[in-house]
Amino acid sequence: MAKVVSKAALARMKDNSAVVVTKAQKLTVISVVQENKAYDILKEVRAQEKLIEGKRTSITGPLNQSLRETNSMFKTLSAPLKEAGKIINDKILEFKLAQEKKAAAKMAKKEKIQASHAARGHETHELVPEVAETGKSTMQKRWTYDLVDISKVPARFLELNLGAVRQAIDAGERNITGLKIYQKAGLSIR
Repeated sequence: MAKVVSKAALARMKDNSAVVVTKAQKLTVISVVQENKAYDILKEVRAQEKLIEGKRTSITGPLNQSLRETNSMFKTLSAPLKEAGKIINDKILEFKLAQEKKAAAKMAKKEKIQASHAARGHETHELVPEVAETGKSTMQKRWTYDLVDISKVPARFLELNLGAVRQAIDAGERNITGLKIYQKAGLSIR
């Protein structure tokens, strides 16, 4: 069962946060003494954040765990049905493509016969297109792709692998063509 945070506890967290925010807004850092004071206030900020996050996860943790278990249970139940649906879809698609192929072959045969008649000087009429036999389902055709040679793909279609870049930099890589690698200052609070 998820824990409940009382309205009074929420009000205290809100008030404590407001006090720390006010200290941060009034803060000026132009001396070592003020830097140390800022550091102490920053520790208060981190402590307040940790307290709030702890309260949040004490509520959401059990809910998230229950949600994961529920999703897993129902995913296991529906997985065979998804597979059955895919099998049926594939079979219908295969049938529809075969029907289209038959209709195209019939149309090609009609066109060949008509061309033969036209070559002999016979009068010809506009051909009625062949239509594939269809059932209740409809087929959609979408343009798609297969990667053939990534080196020939224009740069605008490529995405930088940020995780791999970060890993390489963390491992000591300092020269990656096309990237400017530099140090950026940040503050570490203990």
